[in-house]
Amino acid sequence: MIIILIAMFTLGQASLSYISQYNYLNEIGQYYEKEIQLQLVKGKHRLAYRDEGVMNLLSETQGQWIEE
Repeated sequence: MIIILIAMFTLGQASLSYISQYNYLNEIGQYYEKEIQLQLVKGKHRLAYRDEGVMNLLSETQGQWIEE
């Protein structure tokens, strides 16, 4: 009987440890997913700003090459 109780306790502790580690890894995954999404959005804004600057430069020069 005591061996069964010890086995049940050990199994319970192992399952709690597994669940805790799973939750921790899940939180890390969510953090990095949000961080990657944020970096992608920043990159898109940076590209849009750069493209807008190029288009403004082209409209100012009316599509002509700028010679230095």
